[in-house]
Amino acid sequence: MPEPLLEIEDLSKTFRRRVLASAARGGIAGADDPFALQAVDRINLTVERGDVFGFLGPNGAGKSTTIRMALGLIHPTSGRVRIGGYDLATDRLNALRKVGAFVEAPAFYSYLTGRKNLEIFAGLSGRVPDALVDETIDLVGLRGREHERVNVYSHGMKARLGIAACLLPRPELMILDEPTDGLDPHGIREIRELIKRLARQEGLTVFLSSHLLNEVENLCNRIAIVERGSIILQGRLDELEKTHRRLRIQTDKPQESAALLRERFKIEARPDPDARASLLVMPNGHATEELNAALSGAGHAVRHLAPEEAWLDRLFLELTTTKESSKSSAPMAGESLS
Repeated sequence: MPEPLLEIEDLSKTFRRRVLASAARGGIAGADDPFALQAVDRINLTVERGDVFGFLGPNGAGKSTTIRMALGLIHPTSGRVRIGGYDLATDRLNALRKVGAFVEAPAFYSYLTGRKNLEIFAGLSGRVPDALVDETIDLVGLRGREHERVNVYSHGMKARLGIAACLLPRPELMILDEPTDGLDPHGIREIRELIKRLARQEGLTVFLSSHLLNEVENLCNRIAIVERGSIILQGRLDELEKTHRRLRIQTDKPQESAALLRERFKIEARPDPDARASLLVMPNGHATEELNAALSGAGHAVRHLAPEEAWLDRLFLELTTTKESSKSSAPMAGESLS
């Protein structure tokens, strides 16, 4: 059985603030307190050892508040967090010994070198040998730049230095809150490849908050989508792909092709509003070879047949754009495929 490393159970956080401020921030007013903002509402999730877990949601959805509670930076209104089996509320020291965290933009002494900053972080983490600091510098790709002052570092280098600081205590779990925020495409790719290498080669478990869905699709094996403080969908990425990714088919006879797919395979195909009228969109679930053979055998020239690109982006937007409908949808709320 997979070993749970981070367990979040019925975690909630309510802030008191004026109703207008709550509405302006997209919050949910508490039922019993008109001055309450329900920032996080009974979130449940488990990160298993070896996971790269993507925590997704629009701005203001409650991602950072959840992460801050998971790290003990703010107290939850209710619920609990366990890390490596240790309850954060009652055994904080043992729980946090297993964690390295990157929350928003990490702060450094800009007038000191990258290495000197890491030595300071190493002192805060306990006794970390110089050799381990050197190893960490190599691991994040800062060799040759470690003796330069941080104020000359690019955003990408600062992000790698932040991850290096997370790695100094040699954690089992790394929590990253928007680690690529503000980076250019080259910086995003560098950080993505670094996280991938840390997970695959160093065996780190990663809990990653991000709004870059392509990044999540490339890195993560499990995800949760949070909206207005509640998880509306979670599961293994491969299982979600089987359920939600569609096929796109272009033929010379779109209407006849749609009728054939409906009659033979019980598939409802429809015109794709984002492409030419002859391109059909339908739920995936049948082998592409089988569909191609059926269409070709009926005399339909198949010009394109492939899984849709950016399917996670489309699913995310469908679930989170209309907030009230996504919150009130009973079949989707709390759906779990894991």
